[in-house]
Amino acid sequence: MNTVKDINGFKDKARKGRAIITYTGAIFWPLDPVAEEVNINDIAHSLSMQCRWNGHIDRFMSVAEHCVRVAALCSKKNRLAGLLHDSAEAYIADLPAPIKMELEEYKNIENVLLKCIFAKYNLPKKLPEEVEKYDLIVRATEARDLMSHNKIKFNIKPLKSKIEPWTQLQSEKMFLDVFHALVK
Repeated sequence: MNTVKDINGFKDKARKGRAIITYTGAIFWPLDPVAEEVNINDIAHSLSMQCRWNGHIDRFMSVAEHCVRVAALCSKKNRLAGLLHDSAEAYIADLPAPIKMELEEYKNIENVLLKCIFAKYNLPKKLPEEVEKYDLIVRATEARDLMSHNKIKFNIKPLKSKIEPWTQLQSEKMFLDVFHALVK
């Protein structure tokens, strides 16, 4: 068993970067991901603990809930990709979009992680356009329903239904329920 020797993560000469310890207790190298080391329970738990919009919303809504809502809008063919479209954030967290757009290396790391996760579940290397479309629609709906201070008008029409956020535990369970229903 590997032992973390210091607070900065486990170092292994055979792997790139340093490892993190995941929710399930696994050691995972975000800079050197291997599909066999990806764990859906780590993804679901981590995303359910992360707040959308970097926490700048009126009440907590998790990234896991966002992913479930995107998946629900997607065609059956793209539903799993919709559920997992933000799954890299389980291993490297997220950054606000205006910041992320300026950090090329971060985007590269995120893309490598997402490709690794998608490979594990036999998904396409590139995010389907349908998923990108529904991601934006759910994002616009979140802004309308969860940002009373929002002064930005989005160029995309939000959903008619109003978002009432789930608890962290509900979003983790829903994420895993949807995943297991899709990957039978």
